[in-house]
Amino acid sequence: MEKGEKSRLVEISRWMNILRWFILIILLSLGATVVFLAGPRTFLGLVVLMVTPLSLLAVYYFFRRMTNLIILKSRESLLLNEVAAGIISHRDPNSIINLVMETATELLKADSGSLSLVDGTGKYLEVVCPIGLGEISPIDRKKEIGQGISGRVAEEGLEMLIPSPEEKEWLRKEMKRDNIKSALCVPLKVEEKTIGVISLNRGKPKKPFTKEEMRTLKIFANQVSLAIENVRLYQKTQKRIAETSALFEMSQSLLRCSTVLEAVGILENFLGRLMDYEIFLLVYISPKGGIRPFLRSRAPVAGPTLQEVLEMGREAFVRLTGKVWEGRVKPKRYTLEDPLRDEVSGEIRSYIDSPVVISNQTVGLLSLYSTQQDRFDESTSMMLATISNQLSQAMYKIRSLKDLETSYRETIASLAAAVDARDPHTRGHSKRVSNYATKIAERKGLSSDEVRIVREAALLHDIGKIGIRDSILLKPATLTEEEMEEVKRHPFLSASILKPLKSLNQLIPAIYHHHERYDGNGYVENLAGKDIPLEARILAIADAFDAMLSHRPYKKALSLREAVQELERNAGSQFDPELVRVFLECLEEERGPETRL
Repeated sequence: MEKGEKSRLVEISRWMNILRWFILIILLSLGATVVFLAGPRTFLGLVVLMVTPLSLLAVYYFFRRMTNLIILKSRESLLLNEVAAGIISHRDPNSIINLVMETATELLKADSGSLSLVDGTGKYLEVVCPIGLGEISPIDRKKEIGQGISGRVAEEGLEMLIPSPEEKEWLRKEMKRDNIKSALCVPLKVEEKTIGVISLNRGKPKKPFTKEEMRTLKIFANQVSLAIENVRLYQKTQKRIAETSALFEMSQSLLRCSTVLEAVGILENFLGRLMDYEIFLLVYISPKGGIRPFLRSRAPVAGPTLQEVLEMGREAFVRLTGKVWEGRVKPKRYTLEDPLRDEVSGEIRSYIDSPVVISNQTVGLLSLYSTQQDRFDESTSMMLATISNQLSQAMYKIRSLKDLETSYRETIASLAAAVDARDPHTRGHSKRVSNYATKIAERKGLSSDEVRIVREAALLHDIGKIGIRDSILLKPATLTEEEMEEVKRHPFLSASILKPLKSLNQLIPAIYHHHERYDGNGYVENLAGKDIPLEARILAIADAFDAMLSHRPYKKALSLREAVQELERNAGSQFDPELVRVFLECLEEERGPETRL
């Protein structure tokens, strides 16, 4: 309460008390005068002597009651004005509720109290703002409607003044347990629907609450009910907007996934933002029929709880897909620790699931679990269905990408074979170059994606030779200068062939530059040193090494030792010296001491 409003209330109370005493003195003086004039010894005097004090006492108590009502009215007015001002300035229901409870307990001189709201399920009443009640256990914080004093008020929708003439045994037990002498309990209603309960308590030695104070609290409850409900509706709308935004963001992220594991990571991130759960389980049937389970939790899962989740998941999986899953998962691999809780344990009390469907075929199960009662409702079930639908679309895309990747790899192999088949002396060259290049890339520590680029670029590094005439490509003698210039065009032709295929564009730098030299005297662009793409430097070594070991009509194949000597001699001029060292280490591991100089 504002300092000026408190001063005004104190001033009103002080003047009311002064007025009481002033009236009492006047009435006593008037009574004494009447008795004196009537004469104490006459019959009339005796009657006046008996009646006058009683009349004066009745007048005094009537006046006292009126002044109490004036003070109470002043308190009521201040209370309503302050709460109205607070409601206008706040959008947070918790701030409004705290203001309501602090003001009510102060003005109605309560020792303690609480404001409870009906939860989303409509089955429970949860204490959201306790004052002077100490620590409240989870059991007492959230009770079924109908339990306890507040629960009865919420169920019946009627206010309760304690003590009351119709006080029952259960009520006396509740008051004794909580050490309450008097209490006010009023429902918060919006259009006859109870949304919560406000309770105020007094202990000994304070006077019990009065009916006037009950009426004040009831008026007050009627005013704040609508305000709390409006702010809750505002927050609910804001939450729906945030959820819609998050669902859209999740949908876009899922559609960018290329693997199931990547999709599970995104799903875990957004589920934690959108829904309140403790464990989620995804069981997915791969295109080849294998069953892949993914378990995520907000903390390590206790053994019995884990077994219950897996048993429920297995039954749901069979029900939705018609396939048998043994219900096995590796907790160490799939369970994530979260410092919010030490352990997820206890009986599973809430559970929802939704199928993952691709092309009208159920290929998986997505389910959420909680040890809390009534954790999930119709809205969460609908949201899980929406998320499951988005996951289904992502899984369909991932499967399609896998099919395209398989087709793509087969195409690469066919193209490489077609190039090598033109010359019997180069048959298998591209595959051997790919093997050498892959070993260098892996030993160098490149990422799996970079290794893939090196491997596939090596398979297609000579695809541009399709555009070179057979008379040049298959010539059994040394090429002329003009013919050699024609052959040097094959990296450019390779890039031209691959450019229209977006999925192969990432291979172009390695293929286009694999004839560059480390000293800058190569072709196509005379790049030198680290300016040459790493993948191209790797291909240059692998390509040259296989060519040294291969027989041509115009030259004999070198021995392994001679080829190694060539690599060593040209390290730093034709080849990247560091990559030559890496490749020689690979050869020594694979072929033994014969590679040593």
